[in-house]
Amino acid sequence: MTTENISPLSSTSKIYHRQNKFKKNSENTSPTNVNDWTITFCIIGSACSNKRLLSSLEDRYVYECIHDEREVIHTLTETKILLSQRQLRIYIVDSFDDSIFQYLKDNEDIYTISSELVLSCAEKEIDIPVPRRNRPLYCQHLSSAVICFVGIRRDTHTELSDFVHYLGGSVRKDYSDQVTHVISHANIGEKYLTAFNMERSEILTEEWLLHCWHERNNRQFNPFDSELIRIYRAKPLHNLNLFFFGFNNDNELQHLHTLTNEHGGFITKEMNEATHIVLSDINLFILTYPSYTRKHRQYIVHVQWFWECLCLMGKADESMYIVNLTSNQSTTPDSSLLLLSPSIHGDSPLHDSSLNTTIKRKRRHKHSYINEQIDNTPNSKRFNSSINENENLLDDNIVIEKQQNIKKDNKYLIGMELRETERNYVTMLSNIIRIFKTEMEKDDRRNGPILTKVESTQIFGNIEEIYHLHLSIAEQLDRAINEDKCIGSICLTNSVDLLRVYQPYTKFYDKTIEAIHTLEKTNSRFYAYLKICEHKIELGKQHLVDLMIRSIQRLPSILLLLERLLKYTSITHIDYQLLIDSLDKLR
Repeated sequence: MTTENISPLSSTSKIYHRQNKFKKNSENTSPTNVNDWTITFCIIGSACSNKRLLSSLEDRYVYECIHDEREVIHTLTETKILLSQRQLRIYIVDSFDDSIFQYLKDNEDIYTISSELVLSCAEKEIDIPVPRRNRPLYCQHLSSAVICFVGIRRDTHTELSDFVHYLGGSVRKDYSDQVTHVISHANIGEKYLTAFNMERSEILTEEWLLHCWHERNNRQFNPFDSELIRIYRAKPLHNLNLFFFGFNNDNELQHLHTLTNEHGGFITKEMNEATHIVLSDINLFILTYPSYTRKHRQYIVHVQWFWECLCLMGKADESMYIVNLTSNQSTTPDSSLLLLSPSIHGDSPLHDSSLNTTIKRKRRHKHSYINEQIDNTPNSKRFNSSINENENLLDDNIVIEKQQNIKKDNKYLIGMELRETERNYVTMLSNIIRIFKTEMEKDDRRNGPILTKVESTQIFGNIEEIYHLHLSIAEQLDRAINEDKCIGSICLTNSVDLLRVYQPYTKFYDKTIEAIHTLEKTNSRFYAYLKICEHKIELGKQHLVDLMIRSIQRLPSILLLLERLLKYTSITHIDYQLLIDSLDKLR
């Protein structure tokens, strides 16, 4: 806010003109240095009866009172002439709702402040700030705020901008590093995405600004209070209209509707009115609406976009999940081109290969008769390739037969199975820690971690300890297989640690599952993140509950393999007794 503070000296002492002449154009009618000006306060109407106001100005500033508001109109011409003589007249009014204030506001080269501003400065024992020309100043609640508006209609934008200026703040048309707060009517447009991705500015609803204006006379009010910001922070789907398609389960659809409403969005039954068409079954949408044309500023997205919004606690970039239909809407659904962009997490969980397979199968079926007639001619590529495939198949059969003729020691094969299952288990534990635990505990998220430390401990317990133990066992098994060492020795050596780490995990497993289900109902970010992870290929598209039970199953699985290993181990073999001891320890 480019305001100058008026010291008592500057308002009571007349400073002589400089040699350069004061030009009367609008650019030079603002005092750049109040010490060069003579300043007089003009108190208007009911403010003249405010004894506290008069007392605040007494002996400090030059002022005059005009009780009749009609007389104010006659002073405006004189006020503008005085500007050319480096004499500034600042009008003081009680209210910014009166007609006289509106008259002052509509006139050029007029400086207006509120009586509240004068009283507030007197209470703080600070100088009164000089307002900007044609920009009335009521108080300084937002003096440190630089605000950018998103999705605001033009008529509303003017009113809200005035409120910001009245409260001492600044407004920027475009988002930049200087912007401290974004006021969003709806989470749409590039400005919103830029602000959200930069993570430098709070994105708030219009109600926050209206609340600040309502509290303009409250000198103890802090518009940047963390609790107040939390209340008025724009929700992920703020004022977006969603249309869900392809969800056959009524309970699931109702849950989606509930989540939409809870996160600031609205459900529309008319597809044309939707800002976002959220799809579960893309194929069905193409078949149902083969000639649908996307409306202006409307997005057709995969349901993963919805979950990402809830997880991020802000609107995710649609381009990462958008479904683009061909511009040629007259074509049949079978020939429609479907593009689905990869996930923002780097992998492509949303790109379902079965979808492409289905579309290709339909195309193939559509021209099956013609293709068969052409492809089966002796000169066709398919005919020749089929011969080559048969030849390759024969070669493969020969190789397989040779491999089958190589007799492997059963003990060796079971050892290999133990090693491979151990490797797979370690990978699964690593994925749980990396994708779930670590990500959900991250403090650098815009709205903090998805899980608190307590919640994370309730769910994941000592899974990291289990992981490190099995990682060590997997490495030992690798050496044992390669160096022909005793597997029983490895199991016996680690038996005490295995029992130690699995005992608490098994004991609290039921509470772990209960905690997961509870958080799914109470923590929408947690629930949304689980839905996102269900599409991750490295997790086998499994739910967290399905993955957590694997640790319950691991020890029994090891015992079964050790029993099979013992069965094919000679009594005279050194590993025989070690296997028996391992089984006794682990049972």
